[in-house]
Amino acid sequence: MNKFKELSIKELFILFVSLIIIYLIMSNPLFWDALSKAFKPIFAAFCVAYILDHIICFMSKKFKISRKKSIPLVIILVIVLFISLGAIIVPSFTSIINDFVDNIKQNTNISSSSLDLGILKNNDIIASIYNYLQNSLQSILSKLADLSSVLLESVLNGVMIITSSVINIILISVIAIYMLLSKDDLLNRINRLSKAFFPLKVDSYLRKSLKKADIIFSSFFIGKILDSALIGILYYLVMLLFKIPNAPLYALILGITNIIPYVGPYLGSIPCIFFSFLINPISALWVLIIIIAMQQFDSLFLEPRVVGSKVGAEPFWIITGVVIGGALFGVLGMFIGVPMMVFTKEIIEEIVERKLSIKNTSHS
Repeated sequence: MNKFKELSIKELFILFVSLIIIYLIMSNPLFWDALSKAFKPIFAAFCVAYILDHIICFMSKKFKISRKKSIPLVIILVIVLFISLGAIIVPSFTSIINDFVDNIKQNTNISSSSLDLGILKNNDIIASIYNYLQNSLQSILSKLADLSSVLLESVLNGVMIITSSVINIILISVIAIYMLLSKDDLLNRINRLSKAFFPLKVDSYLRKSLKKADIIFSSFFIGKILDSALIGILYYLVMLLFKIPNAPLYALILGITNIIPYVGPYLGSIPCIFFSFLINPISALWVLIIIIAMQQFDSLFLEPRVVGSKVGAEPFWIITGVVIGGALFGVLGMFIGVPMMVFTKEIIEEIVERKLSIKNTSHS
């Protein structure tokens, strides 16, 4: 209170106005929306840097390569990986579109041939249809004009979304690279802040919690990525065996979405079955059967052996983590929501055990 008495009226007025401005800014929903948009790329860059850092550490230990040399090697590998994915995706989508257009042409030709046979017998019907089309030509042209404007708007929106996504990817990549390069400096600064602002017991507890979090997150990320890569390769081999068209694209989609627990396989199956149905409905049925069989194999045999038991949790916690993470951070949040929920559950259980042991000791 003495410190406030020492302030002049001018200083108190400035302090009061500053507090009001801070309150008005923080109570504005637009402020939190802008803060969320600014934080998401940094958060995504941290996740990318965290995963790549484990690969860099592995390369440094396994192949005796310095960290400075490992970083550019990993970046080159990631670029090559994305180029390879593009080489799979673009031709597959082109093939799907071409096959779909060919199917429409074949059906149109069949309809046209049957229509030609009917013209010989139904000249009066053809004449009435012709008159109807001639009378409503202006209406059809105006509707086509409206449709073209809607399509143009959709194309422009698509271009804007793609441009924004590319900019975000570049921004996330640049931030992640700088995080990797300045890892030691960032860790030292975090350690200094923790020691400066927290008591020794709190600082020690935070360090132990961070080590536990690192074990959970690294086990989940690395194990789940490896599991999804293996299941993607198996999808590709099985689909090749059954001669499913566009097997590389379907295997890629199912492998990537498999990273998301429980929900991922269903999300990945929707586009694969849809694309297959556009080409051949029977092929779509085979894709559905293969997905069901492979997911059973993954959940019962492959995933428990690859991911391990360090991130083991009941389905309730896993689904809750996926839902909360997805609501906060989108697809990336669905990926990190599970280890975050497992870590939170373990911390809560640890606190509950400590409280119960203290109560039991006091009662005894």
